[in-house]
Amino acid sequence: MKAWLYARASTNKRSQDASPERQLEQLRAYAVRRTWTIAGEGHDRISGAKFDRPELLRMQAAVNAGDVDVVCVQTLSRLGRSVEEILTLVRRFRELRVDLVVLKMMGEIVDTTTAIGRFTFVVLAAVDELQRDLYGELAMEGQSAARARGKHIGRPHERVPDNARRLARELRESGLGWPTISRHLAREGHVQPARALANGQWREERPWSPATLARALGG
Repeated sequence: MKAWLYARASTNKRSQDASPERQLEQLRAYAVRRTWTIAGEGHDRISGAKFDRPELLRMQAAVNAGDVDVVCVQTLSRLGRSVEEILTLVRRFRELRVDLVVLKMMGEIVDTTTAIGRFTFVVLAAVDELQRDLYGELAMEGQSAARARGKHIGRPHERVPDNARRLARELRESGLGWPTISRHLAREGHVQPARALANGQWREERPWSPATLARALGG
């Protein structure tokens, strides 16, 4: 049986077990136990919400070409985040008589080479998406409660210096809009300073955004 091993990690993943290298180690070991021939393997470092991932597309091309009998992933989330898109992908696999094996799906190995495996996959995939939706709802409720208590959610607001704030207020009182005020401040040398970002990148100095000015001066 010819197997394709696919791994994925988001760029912000830090745990060793989530690394594509670790995933592929586990997939290779499983393929050996099943006496599969590894037809190919690949990994992406990108969000699972995107279905145009380079290595995912390469795997699909191999499937379409008839070079693969089974696709193996560590967890369902490595393949994608949308149940609808995953099931569309699996249906395409079934049309081409290609199976899917998920090593870790709610504590189970799900293998669509069997009828019970196909049924389990559909049920657990739906439960998996429901769980993510519920977590999302809880997070939104928590954020709403925090906002009601006056707590800021998201990136911290950058403070506009007093001299820029005074000039912006004068311009606003004269009837100018925020985009015009932003350009005027930039011409006068009032810009956001360059700084290091949390992701390690460097942001050059730039004009104050209209939204930042509006927030700083209360709209």
